[in-house]
Amino acid sequence: MKKFYLSVLTTLLFAVCSFAQNAEVSGTVRDNETKEPVFGATIRYEKGKGTVADAVGKYAVSIPAGEYEFVFSSIGYKTEKKKVTLSAGEKMKLDIILKPDAFKLAEVTTVSQYKKNAAKETVSISVMTKDQIKNTNSNDIGEVVNKTPGVLVQDGQISIRGGSSYSYGVGSRTTLLVDNLELASADLGQTQNTFVPLENVKQVEIIKGASSVMYGSSALNGIVNVITDWPTEAEPKTEIETNLGVSDQPKDKRMKWWDATPPFFGSLNVSHQRRIKDLQLMAGGNISYNRSYLQGDDFWRLRMFVKTRYIDRKHPGLSYGVNGSFQIERADQFFLSRDLDSLFLVPAASSSSEYNKTTIDPHLYYSSLKGHNYRFQARYINIFRDGNGTDINAVSHGLILNNQYQYRLRNMLVLTAGMPFNMGYSQSNLYVNSGSHFNFNWAVYGQAEFNYKVLSLQG
Repeated sequence: MKKFYLSVLTTLLFAVCSFAQNAEVSGTVRDNETKEPVFGATIRYEKGKGTVADAVGKYAVSIPAGEYEFVFSSIGYKTEKKKVTLSAGEKMKLDIILKPDAFKLAEVTTVSQYKKNAAKETVSISVMTKDQIKNTNSNDIGEVVNKTPGVLVQDGQISIRGGSSYSYGVGSRTTLLVDNLELASADLGQTQNTFVPLENVKQVEIIKGASSVMYGSSALNGIVNVITDWPTEAEPKTEIETNLGVSDQPKDKRMKWWDATPPFFGSLNVSHQRRIKDLQLMAGGNISYNRSYLQGDDFWRLRMFVKTRYIDRKHPGLSYGVNGSFQIERADQFFLSRDLDSLFLVPAASSSSEYNKTTIDPHLYYSSLKGHNYRFQARYINIFRDGNGTDINAVSHGLILNNQYQYRLRNMLVLTAGMPFNMGYSQSNLYVNSGSHFNFNWAVYGQAEFNYKVLSLQG
């Protein structure tokens, strides 16, 4: 028995001493042009051994002393190799810059479900960057995409290439996504253009045409996917933007219905980002007001949002968090002019609406060294319309669940499978029998993509 205990003790001491003599290599993987971290980059030092860069591009490995060749790779980038010699107990800092593997256009994720050069996509796609969006001084996503060729927005409905999206109040055939999750009311399926947090948009991807069946029948006309930003710098950063505009007087002075104060509009955007150890935090909001040149067509909005993502160091490649947003909106609508002469800007019929909107989005992502990726996203969306006159309050509750698995075999084969689930419960005077309506749908999908040199196949 004494020999057995002595053997166990000797083994433990040997293991502790061996671990203490390991060398440690750590660093950050970044993009050559944008200097942003490359999320999910693989780092290998031996066949089948290595790690995956986390959400801020950081990695760390503990290995025995010796000579190694580190291989850094990620889809869309050229592979980088570094030879290093490590001594026992050494801590080496090894930061890597990855270069794009082709002439670089904007990277998109909507079609292939992973970051991919837009020039390599097999469908028609347009991308609006953060700087382009800022320069438009837009108040909602409709005003942003309306400046894209082939896209028309009428009464808040997005129509692409003359598709049949336009049907006010009864749903849309153009899907609006925010971070790959649909942003629409559960009752009418109406896109919530004013609820998109433009103060935190990284880019907008517009897919033109029925290019992907993974998003269902509501995407037959196309997809508008809004990708929001994450902190990219170690230091806290706050951005404040404002804009103001004034409407001129009409040429026909008889049409002027306002007093000395002319119609005007303005907005204030605030966004703050910071990293607290392994926690990424984004927060901000928007205030918009418009006193329209059309009498009785005013609106004001107050929106707030928060995004969180925790990087689990105990489980490399794992990150999770919860996002949320809230908006109060008061809007009037101008339907018909009183006449086509001096009262052209005065309404014969108008209405007003008061909305409270809320979303809560838990999310989880895992990426392994062997090319396995799992993503879970959920969204609860609540839209409350305050009734006026004889109208009762209308409320809709929507729940979206999205499970997705993806396997990547180097840069050649990408297999994606998922099971989305949508459920809605609504109460409104539209439902005359019971005053409420329940709906749900679910589906499964699979997608395969093969890339070899200039050949790209997707189905």
